[in-house]
Amino acid sequence: MLPESKSESSSRYLLCNYFFSDKIIKRVKADVKKIMADRKKDNLYFEFINWQKQTNEIVVLTMYAYADILLPKYFDTIFQIDNPENFIETKFVIKQAVINGWTSVGEISHGHKHILVVEFPNSIPDILNLLSEFSYKKTIKNEIHLGFCNKIDFDAIKTNLHQTHLDKKANAQQKYPM
Repeated sequence: MLPESKSESSSRYLLCNYFFSDKIIKRVKADVKKIMADRKKDNLYFEFINWQKQTNEIVVLTMYAYADILLPKYFDTIFQIDNPENFIETKFVIKQAVINGWTSVGEISHGHKHILVVEFPNSIPDILNLLSEFSYKKTIKNEIHLGFCNKIDFDAIKTNLHQTHLDKKANAQQKYPM
């Protein structure tokens, strides 16, 4: 377990790869019901199964969480991973999580993928239109990923992302000199 307070400021963001359509959300719910058919169901299970998406909510897939994060989790910044200068500041909350497509959980777990229900105060910000729609049928290589973080960590995150990009570029030049 890695509590959020022990994680590096430069890594305190959730990497968001895809959004889920209403059709995919319905399928996820059916999959969770199937997986949980013979298991004990808790309030989190029923909260997710009975949840109906509102116009100010979006469901996204995030990769390998940076820490164990209790829900609800409030963030205030969304940025483009490969271009962190493209960002917005807006308050939002992660209300629910489904771990690895299996069942609802009360926290985002370090090192795991999650399907997240994200709520905004009014409407879904336009920056989320950069995400590709998740599909079960075909693998979509999404070139644009977004990060969810808090403003207090954003400068350290940007610095780390820029340095990582420079390191990859230098390694590629060493490996394949012109």
